[in-house]
Amino acid sequence: MAASLLILNGFSPQQAVEQLSQARGYPVPETQEQQEWVMAFAAHLQDVSKQPDLPM
Repeated sequence: MAASLLILNGFSPQQAVEQLSQARGYPVPETQEQQEWVMAFAAHLQDVSKQPDLPM
């Protein structure tokens, strides 16, 4: 969850993980599934940002 907030604020997935690991004092994410989620979330944001704006 914290990684997603960092990514939304301009961090790359790798930067977000590094910052969280440093702040917590142990490696994060803790599981492969969490790592995959962080990467998928970042990829989804990139895809969404490429979509044209919808007319109102």
